[in-house]
This record gives sequence, C-alpha cells and structure tokens, in this order.
Amino acid sequence: MPVGYAERDDPNRADKGILLVKMRRGQELKLRAIARKGIGKDHAKWQPVATATFQYVPDIRLNHDIIDKLTDAQREELCDADPRGTFRYNQITKRIEIVDPESYQYDGEVLAKAEELGVPGAIDIVQRQDAFVFRIEGTGALATEDIVQTALEVLSKKLTDLKSGVEGLDFLMS
Repeated sequence: MPVGYAERDDPNRADKGILLVKMRRGQELKLRAIARKGIGKDHAKWQPVATATFQYVPDIRLNHDIIDKLTDAQREELCDADPRGTFRYNQITKRIEIVDPESYQYDGEVLAKAEELGVPGAIDIVQRQDAFVFRIEGTGALATEDIVQTALEVLSKKLTDLKSGVEGLDFLMS
C-alpha cells in the first residue's frame, strides 16, 4: 500500500488534498509541477464563484376578502400551485399564509391558479425595487463570506479611484 494511502481515504479526515495519481507498490513517478497564482480576470479557473444571482424581494399581498370566497380544498389547491412552497394553508385559522416570501420565483403559477379558480386579484405580487436577495455559490477555493468581503473591498477601492478621478476633472468642467 502506498505511503499515506489509508490516511487519504479516511472519510473523517478534514483535508483530503488533491489526488494526482494512484500508484501500486514498487511503482515510481517522476513529476515536474508548476504552480501559478492568478485572478479570475485572467482566467476562469481562478474564479472563486460558481454562480452569483440576485432577485428582487417580492411584495406579496393577500386579499382575504376574495380568498374567503374559496372552499378549503380550493385554498389548498391555490397554495399547492406554487412549486417553491411560498404559501401554506393553515387548517386551524382557515387562512392562507406566506411562509417564505424570498422563495417565490416569479413564475406566475399561483396567479394563474387564482384566475383559474375565478378569483383574480386574490394575490398581488410585485417586485420591490428597493431590496433584493443576492446568492453566491462558491467553488470551494474560498469561503463565501470571504468572497463577498473581498468583492466589497475591491468595489470600494474602484469607487474611491473613480471619485478621485472625477474630482480631478473639475477644472475641465468650468
């Protein structure tokens, strides 16, 4: 068994490293390796972010006067129309509740279901223009907190540079 083989495959080991080659007893390997440090601007292989998305926070309003005209089964049907589970029918209060507004994906399924049930206007959903949800999925190279912190520092520096550049142009404006 190669040296370190058992330790590397231990599932409880925190740092497994990167496996380059598996070898059998008595085998040898000659290796020349070059490590380069780079940034994502140079090449995608150095980008620490797999995906970054944002979505506007939905402003969801339920018109209970209209919803109260529906039967219990229809209310449950209306809640089930949203694939993300944004809405829930509370059996005790007999009301539709908003579970997690940030999970709503603006697919229009609930609004279409309300129309189908004959209660258009029962639910009103608009995008708030003053708030959004920002999601980041990292590649594992950096923690997502570090990615956001570094991005904010870079943005802050760029804005400071822009401000000083614009202030330097004041004499041209007059």
